[in-house]
Amino acid sequence: MTQLQNAVRYRWADLPTDRPMPQIQRRRIIGQHAMISEVRLDEGCRVPTHAHANEQFAYVVRGRLRFGIGAEGSAEREDGD
Repeated sequence: MTQLQNAVRYRWADLPTDRPMPQIQRRRIIGQHAMISEVRLDEGCRVPTHAHANEQFAYVVRGRLRFGIGAEGSAEREDGD
């Protein structure tokens, strides 16, 4: 981490990795108002439906991801690849 004029530079490779649940590895940068994560999912990983108070974005670098929005079983539920 290098600090220049109140800016901080991070390198993913220098950040610690944690495993919040089996089949998931992640690295995170947590700021005062935002967080960005590098998340690696093992093939077949299933993350239970959950919610965040903030917006969430996903960018798939390799592989496929099915992402659902809304409560499971509800009429508002949307699933997509």
